[in-house]
Amino acid sequence: QNGCVTITTLELIVSASSANEAYLSSCDDITEDGFTLFNLDDALPQILDGLPAGLVVSYYKTVNDALDEVAPLASAFTNTIAYNQIIYGRIESGNDCYGISEILLEVFTLPNIESDINLIYCLNSFPDPIRLDVGEIIDPDNPIESYSFLWSTGEITPFIDVNVIGVYSVQITNPEGCSKTRTYTVLPSEPAIIGEITVTDLVQDNTITIAFSGTGDYEFALNNILGPYQESPIFENVPAGIHIAYVRDKNGCGISEQIVSVLGFPRYFSPNSDGIHDYWQVLGVRQDFARMTQIFIYDRFGKTLAALDPLGTGWDGQYRGNPMPSSDYWFLAIFEDGRTFRSHFSLIR
Repeated sequence: QNGCVTITTLELIVSASSANEAYLSSCDDITEDGFTLFNLDDALPQILDGLPAGLVVSYYKTVNDALDEVAPLASAFTNTIAYNQIIYGRIESGNDCYGISEILLEVFTLPNIESDINLIYCLNSFPDPIRLDVGEIIDPDNPIESYSFLWSTGEITPFIDVNVIGVYSVQITNPEGCSKTRTYTVLPSEPAIIGEITVTDLVQDNTITIAFSGTGDYEFALNNILGPYQESPIFENVPAGIHIAYVRDKNGCGISEQIVSVLGFPRYFSPNSDGIHDYWQVLGVRQDFARMTQIFIYDRFGKTLAALDPLGTGWDGQYRGNPMPSSDYWFLAIFEDGRTFRSHFSLIR
């Protein structure tokens, strides 16, 4: 204030010490988003390589933070920029800055593989195996030969052959050393074992109910092995006659079949030698499905006109060589268990 002046010297010292760059890599975690946890102290051997002892390193997100010593990072650090990020290590000797090191953090992707899968093993094909393979690996930069594999069974090949039901897994490792596991659940299936088939016949609405067992997933059809198939084992409005019931495994392990007899009696016949409905006979009878012993035919006055073998050709509409007139006729069917069934039909000329 009085105009007196003094001059002093301020000495600026710039550290000329070189700082080593460092590199840390890690595999992505299960979230597969490019972010994972690093231990920044793992970079110390690289940073301090060749430098004097006693140096201390602290970590910062930006170079300015390192220069100003603000917002230091903990050594347990999750990168804030996906896959690649540079942070900085401030090296100090005592309280003096010795140098600032760049630390490159890189996150490697996990193998891009297909998801877990369920497979079917047909028990009826044992001991033939099925093949489990590692599936498609999407990696434009590395061929599949650069990957390594370790199966839960101990094999190190891209595939294994198995014939035992169970859960299998393979650890797939890419060239960067990152691994991911694919799991295979091998489930059993087999053709159905057809049990008792319940038939309700000689009624207005004949039905067939198929009893079955097995480890598969089944669907059902009548008379055509190609279908159509239905989910229910119950068939309604089944016409009289001999049918074939098919039970198909949806998993492709096979089709089981069984012959079914549905009894029925034609409501009419026309014995005019045109080859169509020329004989009247019970329907649904075969040597292995007889179920009845004899059938008697009567006129409306109760006169016996014919005694038929259920396995024979049937009645031709004649009595002692003479054609019977168009009319209604009655019949009596006698079953093997003693039951009887009576009804009538029409002869049309």
